[in-house]
Amino acid sequence: MSAPFEFILEWENALLSDVDRARAMLRELQQQARTYADAEKTSFDLRVMYDSDEIDVSVPQSVVDETIDRDIWPGEVRFVAAPGLEYYEQKNLGVEQSEASIIIFIDSDVIPQPGWLAALLSPLDDHSVKFVCGNTYQATDTEFDKISALFWKFDVKCEESGLDEVKAFYANNLAMRREHALKYPFPRQPTFRNQCSKLARTMLENGECIYNARDAWVSHPPVSGVSHFFQQAICQGHDSLISNRQRANGLVRANPLASAFRLVRGLVQAPTRILRRNAKLGLGGLTVLKALLLSFVYQLLLFVGEVMAFVSPKFVRKRFNV
Repeated sequence: MSAPFEFILEWENALLSDVDRARAMLRELQQQARTYADAEKTSFDLRVMYDSDEIDVSVPQSVVDETIDRDIWPGEVRFVAAPGLEYYEQKNLGVEQSEASIIIFIDSDVIPQPGWLAALLSPLDDHSVKFVCGNTYQATDTEFDKISALFWKFDVKCEESGLDEVKAFYANNLAMRREHALKYPFPRQPTFRNQCSKLARTMLENGECIYNARDAWVSHPPVSGVSHFFQQAICQGHDSLISNRQRANGLVRANPLASAFRLVRGLVQAPTRILRRNAKLGLGGLTVLKALLLSFVYQLLLFVGEVMAFVSPKFVRKRFNV
C-alpha cells in the first residue's frame, strides 16, 4: 500500500553538483521524515527518478544506500527509470506513477534546513490549500558562494514565518495534492528551466492560489565553475527571450532592442539588490565589489544568450545545457 506522502526526487541536478550535497539532502530528509511520521502517525515513500539513458540505476542507488537506512525509513524507497526524460519530465512521470495523496518535490542538489518539512506540510492541513512552495537561499560556505549569493537569483535567507500568496515559485521544494499535480503538470516548452513561470501563470489564470511557507527553507549550491557560470547565463538568457515571446505583445518583448532594455535595467538594479542583500549578510566591501563586477558579467552574458536565442534558439538548445 502506498504511503499518504511521497517524495519525488529527480537525479538530474545531482549530475551537475557535488554528490555530497545529495548525501546531505538524503540524510536530512530521512531525519525530518521520521520525525514527522512519528509525530503524525503517518508514512512517506521516496521515488527516485533517473534518466536511464544517461546513468545506471547503481549511481543513485549507491548514494541512497550510503545515506538512508531502509529499516528506519518511514515507507518504501523506489528507483524509477525515466529514459530520455529531463528535469521537469522526470517530475511529471513521478506524479503519474504515484498513488500518494500529497506529493513533495525535492531536488537532488538542495539541502532542507531544520523544520523545512513540517513548515511545508502544515498548511495542507487546510483542505482548501492545494499547493505550497518553500524558499531557496544560496549556500555561503566559500568566498565564491558569498559573492554569488549577493547577486544570483536566490534571495538571502530570512527569519520569517506564516503563509503568503505568491505569483511564482521554484520547483526544487514544494508540496501539492496529487490531483492538483495531475491537473497542472509542468508544461512542455522549448526552454531549459522556465517551466515553473509558465505553470505559475497557468494556475493563476485559472483562479488557483500559490502559497508560500515563509519558514520552509532549502540551501542551494552556487554555479560550479566558470563553464557552468557561462552556460547558466546563456541558458537563462535564452529562456528569457522565449518566455517573453510567448507572452502578450511577444513581438515587442522578444527582440534585440527589448533585450538591450532588459540588460540596462539589470545593470541598474544590480547595485541595489547587492547592497540590500549585503545588509543581511554583512560581507566586506571587497566581496561587494567582486559581486558587482561578476553581476555585470552575468548580465552581459544574459544579453548574449537572448540575442543568440533571437537568431537561432535551436543552436542554443543544441550547444548549451544546465
